[in-house]
Amino acid sequence: MSIIKFKPWAAVTVRDLVSGQDFQHVVPIDDKRDHDFDHECKCDPELQVTEDGAIVFVHTSFDGREYTEALLDLSQVNLN
Repeated sequence: MSIIKFKPWAAVTVRDLVSGQDFQHVVPIDDKRDHDFDHECKCDPELQVTEDGAIVFVHTSFDGREYTEALLDLSQVNLN
């Protein structure tokens, strides 16, 4: 039996000093590299806009954890 431990993610609110607007960033915790809390992060974060108009930057991990998470999600699919 093997146990896979997920590394956590965090949601961080960052206020733009020029516009005063708040932006949400979803970033991996304890990643291989640090992330910048802007759209120019080296991980090339995906920009999403929620139904209420909030801007969310979803960062990609440098350690590839989302691929493991996706594979585990697929393993839960019932094909019968």
